[in-house]
Amino acid sequence: MQPYSWATFIMLLTGFIVGVIIYFIPFTLGNKIILISLKSSIFVLLYSLPIYYFKISLDINSFINKYLPDGIWKKY
Repeated sequence: MQPYSWATFIMLLTGFIVGVIIYFIPFTLGNKIILISLKSSIFVLLYSLPIYYFKISLDINSFINKYLPDGIWKKY
C-alpha cells in the first residue's frame, strides 16, 4: 500500500496554487501583524473550501458537517 494517494497530490497542488495567489495579491497595510493575519485568514479560507467541496478528506468533511447548520452544504 502506498503512503500517498491522489488526494495528497490534490491537497499539495491546492496549497501551492492558493499560496501563489496570496503571494501576488498586493496588500498595502502598514502593520505587519495585521497583514500576516489577513493573508493567513484568506489562505485558510481559499484552501479549505476546495478541500471540503471536493471531499478530499472524509475526516475534515465530517468535522465541518458536525458544526454546520442544517441546509448549508449538507449535501456534500
